[in-house]
Amino acid sequence: MGNEIVHQLTSRSDFELRIDMTFNGSSYYATYNNFKVDSEKNQYKLTVNTFDGNTYDEFSAHNNMKFSTPDRDNDIDEKRFCSQIFQAGWWYIRCIRSNLNGIFDSPIPTRGVTWHDITTSRGSLSSVEMKIRKKN
Repeated sequence: MGNEIVHQLTSRSDFELRIDMTFNGSSYYATYNNFKVDSEKNQYKLTVNTFDGNTYDEFSAHNNMKFSTPDRDNDIDEKRFCSQIFQAGWWYIRCIRSNLNGIFDSPIPTRGVTWHDITTSRGSLSSVEMKIRKKN
């Protein structure tokens, strides 16, 4: 599902986000009570807050960041172009705390599918799902 569709969904109602991850046979989750992706005009800026989960919160750091792609640098790192370095589109801030769009099983661990608290520099998550649902 692309950013435009996620924007259209999350602009009509209040949504929450749940991220399920596995790494080395262990399961982890992170939930965010408020989740929204802004319009293309606003470069798909991320709004995410109110964390709960069984891992450290590695996604809230990306709150209010615009989506970067290898041809569009929207991170705030003045010395690096994070999306080119990690070869993925994401809401980078100063490169990564999490990168769920990374290259699965990359030979360069930091370019993989990462959640820093879980993977550090040991490789990619085995699986990850980002799920949204309308709040009651």
